[in-house]
Amino acid sequence: MNLESTLIDYFRRYVAVSSQSDAANSAIPSSEGQRELAVLLQNDLNALGYKETTLLESGILIARLPGSKTGAMSIGFVAHLDTVDVGLSADIYPQLVRYEGKPLCLNDVIQFSISEDTHPELAKYRDQDILFTDGTSVLGADNKAAISVMMTLAKNLSDSGKEHGDIYFAFVPDEEIGLRGAKRFRLIYSR
Repeated sequence: MNLESTLIDYFRRYVAVSSQSDAANSAIPSSEGQRELAVLLQNDLNALGYKETTLLESGILIARLPGSKTGAMSIGFVAHLDTVDVGLSADIYPQLVRYEGKPLCLNDVIQFSISEDTHPELAKYRDQDILFTDGTSVLGADNKAAISVMMTLAKNLSDSGKEHGDIYFAFVPDEEIGLRGAKRFRLIYSR
């Protein structure tokens, strides 16, 4: 499977988990969907060979791929688990559509369409495949696109056999409602 297919597969897998944060809930994570996503990510990382994964009570997931090259620098990546609540459905239905420059009906039921008339930025994506929502929700690209990129990187590193330093991945809840999870995340630096 190539990187693009892997990335799209991960994205579709992760947006299928409804993980809107809930500002009215003071618990961290503020929604069960964020914990569900963290467990899914932990399982995916474990399946890739990342044996050092920790899911904290706060919903923060930390994983480390031990370095394979002595003295190589460590690197870390962080993304958030929640999606924003904009008053639309928490359930996301992504669709990969080839954009050819004509108006697109993305949802026949609610007559949701998109075109260059309303979104001129589409012009630069003619003849490309684009992931769209069906109009009933946000796409969830913030931040599930970053999560998908990180997991594609995790898979690529695991599969490649290339030498590297320690690699850390962290996923925090409730970024959209005041960086609650990030404020509980403790970055530990060591040489």
